[in-house]
Amino acid sequence: ISDDSSPKEALAEVKQIISQDERFHLLPAAKERLGFYHNFERCLSFVPETAEYVALADQDDYWYSEKLQMLLAQFGKRTELTFSDMRLVDVQGQVLSETYWTMRQNNATDLAALLIANTVPGAGLMFRRGLLDYVLPFPPQIGDLYHDHCIGSVALAKGDLGCITRPLYDYTRHGANISGYHTQPKGAWLRRVHWTLKHLTSEQGRQRAQFIYNQFVLRAEAMATVAILRCAPNLTQHKKNALRRLANLDSSPITWVWLFWRGVKDWRRFSLTDGAEYELLLGVVWKRFSDLRARFGRQSIKPSPTQFDAE
Repeated sequence: ISDDSSPKEALAEVKQIISQDERFHLLPAAKERLGFYHNFERCLSFVPETAEYVALADQDDYWYSEKLQMLLAQFGKRTELTFSDMRLVDVQGQVLSETYWTMRQNNATDLAALLIANTVPGAGLMFRRGLLDYVLPFPPQIGDLYHDHCIGSVALAKGDLGCITRPLYDYTRHGANISGYHTQPKGAWLRRVHWTLKHLTSEQGRQRAQFIYNQFVLRAEAMATVAILRCAPNLTQHKKNALRRLANLDSSPITWVWLFWRGVKDWRRFSLTDGAEYELLLGVVWKRFSDLRARFGRQSIKPSPTQFDAE
């Protein structure tokens, strides 16, 4: 248990609960509050080398009794990580959905889609202890980068993912914990292209495009670069190509065509990414548009500083 500057009363309760159970180890808080992302990083750095598998528990969700056993049974020779579906429930425990995959497809095989839109939930995963040698340290937290997104992406770059399509836990949906892409256009690709260009004709649209660039384009580039550097000997040619395209997302016209074509292929289907490729393209178009304005003597809209830039 890695404490992250909990209130004294809560920390005292944790100590009381685990005081008679030697299976638990409490790591006192760091000097300053880390936040969930770096607190996970810290906690995982203390996983003993004698452990074989790692599962994460950081939530008020309800694990079914067979959860760990079924996840463990999914590991094959090349499997680095397994995960399951979940039921969505409200704070009273009432079922909102029997599956998490109501908006887009689950994905355990497409590395590019996984980097663009995560499908590996932290509360539902289990991975081999050896994967930590490739996962840690986490890359700088750009935008809303989550620990499970990092772990799942590196796992699929290195090997295979296993997926159980039935729920193995109840995920408690609070009003403030909804995340992901929600505003990308639906339907035919012409409508999506029109949506992308329309954003550049208004100040509000350009601000959104700038946000997408800072949050998602830079994030995808950083994650792809980390996967290439850490997993190079394990990469298949197909995965290497996908990672290189995303690592050069900001500067490669070939990558822009590739993203556009992925969106065209998906528009009639229950998509893996729910159209997030077009969000990335909007961010890239904004950056190119901003650079052109600067080149011709007009003031450029500079990306906001990020932790990735600083480091």
